[in-house]
Amino acid sequence: TETTGDPGPARELQRHARAAVDWMHGDGGLDAHGYLVYQPDPDGLVNQNWKDSAGAICFRDGTQAEGPVAVVEAQGYAYDALLRTARLAREHWDDP
Repeated sequence: TETTGDPGPARELQRHARAAVDWMHGDGGLDAHGYLVYQPDPDGLVNQNWKDSAGAICFRDGTQAEGPVAVVEAQGYAYDALLRTARLAREHWDDP
């Protein structure tokens, strides 16, 4: 709605946007950790963000960080998404 002024897509995607916010708070870890986090998958990549190489998320001494991991860029995306979704909820979804 910010770019086009058309509230239609915001209304059409309301269910999906609310589901994404629910995931962020639940499985995404916001409620439990205060940050959006991921747990490494033992059968998948160690790091599950744009820095997915094995040594990308480590301590100064080279020790691999263990989960839950909260990368800073994901926190920025999460914060922005929550602010924008809250605005949509107030302006287009009749939330208080």
